[in-house]
Amino acid sequence: SSGTSFIVTANAVGADATVIGPMRLHPNGGAEADLGAAVSNVDGSPAALVIGGTVGGSRINTARYSGIVTISSSDDFTFDAGGGLMSAAKDNLQNALVTITGNASDDSKRIVFNVNKDVDGSDADLDGLAAVAVSAVYSLSLPTSDEAISFSTNIKGSAVTPLTAASLNEKMIAEVRAQAPIASFSGNSNPANLPIDGSSVAMKYAGDLYYLTMNDGEVVVSGGEPGRVTAYFDAAGLLQIFGGGTLAGESFVLAGDDIVSDNSNMALNFGIAAGKTRLTGQEITLSGSLPTLNIDFNGISVAVDVAADGTITQTPAAAGLTLSFQTTTTGKGRLVAEFESAANVLAFEKPGDALGFKSADLRIKNVDGAIQINSISGDLVTVDATATSLAKKTVKISNMAYEDLIVLVSGNGARSVGAVYDEQVRSNANEPLTIRVTDVNSSQIEILDSVSGHSIATRQLDPNGFTNFANYEFELRGDAGLNDQFTLAASVNVAGDNQNLNSILELRTLDADGAGSGGFQKVFNTIVAGVGASVQSGGISLQAAEANRDAAAEAETQFSGVNLDAEAAALMEFQQAYQASARILSTARELFQALIDVV
Repeated sequence: SSGTSFIVTANAVGADATVIGPMRLHPNGGAEADLGAAVSNVDGSPAALVIGGTVGGSRINTARYSGIVTISSSDDFTFDAGGGLMSAAKDNLQNALVTITGNASDDSKRIVFNVNKDVDGSDADLDGLAAVAVSAVYSLSLPTSDEAISFSTNIKGSAVTPLTAASLNEKMIAEVRAQAPIASFSGNSNPANLPIDGSSVAMKYAGDLYYLTMNDGEVVVSGGEPGRVTAYFDAAGLLQIFGGGTLAGESFVLAGDDIVSDNSNMALNFGIAAGKTRLTGQEITLSGSLPTLNIDFNGISVAVDVAADGTITQTPAAAGLTLSFQTTTTGKGRLVAEFESAANVLAFEKPGDALGFKSADLRIKNVDGAIQINSISGDLVTVDATATSLAKKTVKISNMAYEDLIVLVSGNGARSVGAVYDEQVRSNANEPLTIRVTDVNSSQIEILDSVSGHSIATRQLDPNGFTNFANYEFELRGDAGLNDQFTLAASVNVAGDNQNLNSILELRTLDADGAGSGGFQKVFNTIVAGVGASVQSGGISLQAAEANRDAAAEAETQFSGVNLDAEAAALMEFQQAYQASARILSTARELFQALIDVV
């Protein structure tokens, strides 16, 4: 098994397996131990100990194992085994919208959700009669040996954008990890200069190896699970690494030089040689009855308690471990554990759920388009997953003949059918066909693939003996006997045929320069349209230039010519000013004359 805790045997034909002892195990670095073997239930859990058990005080070291026959169905059924009628319950995972598979030892499970956005996605309708809203629901639950502790999530299809299996896996894993402790790492020193481009340092996290590489002054993370780990240099010049939630409460650890050559020196360049790992719990509400968090720090059991005022107590106090309570809102906050991971090891009691640190001996990852759950210690993994869909029944048809598919719907309900195909139907134009008469009256023929013998279509001849299939028109003259066969094959590369002419004609429509580029006719039309657009653009440019010329000429005229209207207005202005001046002189003369007369 992946946890190296089990030896699994399998036999394809169901033959008995015989073990003749005594057998002993010699684990690396451990004491010699006797081999134990047990019969397993269908789910992989042990049912009864065989080798390793005792009878009359003597140890059993020999056994014969026989197989079982499993019958499963997505619906209820009954089975008559001769000795009585047995009834079976419905298996919701049989041919369902979610598939769960495990390895031979069941310490690793793989969950694949069947997401069909064409069926379960939103669809509009002009009159509203056929409008569809997203109604799919997907759930995942990871129970532990403690019934009170589990990781679970329930996601509606409307919350997944776009509605694809990849997006659903990403969101589901994120929501499960959001219930676990959050891992991060901070550098211990500020490098005098940022590491040069191309330099990298390796960190271990949750069973994966991540490389932090400098590229154009930024930190780029590669390796492990894409998108899980982010890293950057903060305003103070310290390297910060964030890994999100980890179900097992695992922390960042600098990879040794035995794993990545010269990694310790690169850690100095990045300022993380003595960096601190930080594990942050989920938000809790302070009270006087919070449970005790049991951890193991460097092999020493430590009990952590948080009082109603946020005071933290370690029993006993662990050197190198710093615990703090970060308040988020009034009466609420998160417990944070900090330590130097290069010299210390912290482990949680698993399964456990205290002070915001819910943990289990599990890892959840996104692997090859599926959600993978692994047991770190090699114990059996139990997974519960469900999915609902707008479609009540889903039928998958493969290896179909290249012919129309006719679907008849009966029974109760809306009788609404949706279909999606994932492979383009290929043409039958150049494939040899066999025509077989299937009616004694020569009125029906069957069309078969001459290479595979598969039936492609059945056609009924009209009274004149004609029928159509694909791009062919068939005529049966005279009387043919039942099961008479005729073979049709394309005449390829025969002198005197019209292939060259057809090839020339196809140039009109075939893509001339890659997919979607169009044929000669489209290319020619594009050229003509381009020339026309250029000519029209040139005409518009000419009109704009002429307008600019006329405006410049008018501006020049304003400076070099005489504006009669402006001159007439100025003349009137001067004339009125002259008349006003003359009137002033006349009035002054009259006043002067009046003074003389008085004297």
